[in-house]
Amino acid sequence: MIEYLTKVLIVVLWSDFKFVVGFSTAVLFGFNQLEIMVTTIGGAMLGVFVYLYLWEAVLKLYHHFWPKKHKQVKFSKFKRRLVLFIKKYAYRDWE
Repeated sequence: MIEYLTKVLIVVLWSDFKFVVGFSTAVLFGFNQLEIMVTTIGGAMLGVFVYLYLWEAVLKLYHHFWPKKHKQVKFSKFKRRLVLFIKKYAYRDWE
């Protein structure tokens, strides 16, 4: 029984993430048509619920454990000259 529930959970989680992979996994596990429909569609609906309603909480939890790293922006000599050129010549009012 635990093995069957594990297989169902695997198919639901794969369908949550990628529907085609969940469907293929269900076929490989040997589920019948009703089991395939219930697990893959249920997993897809779970995915919509998670990504639509709980995505902000998931991101907050993710950034709690892995905070964003701020990179120091360095401009090369070429980019500084390019910006000066654009400011000098590209935005003139041609009258």
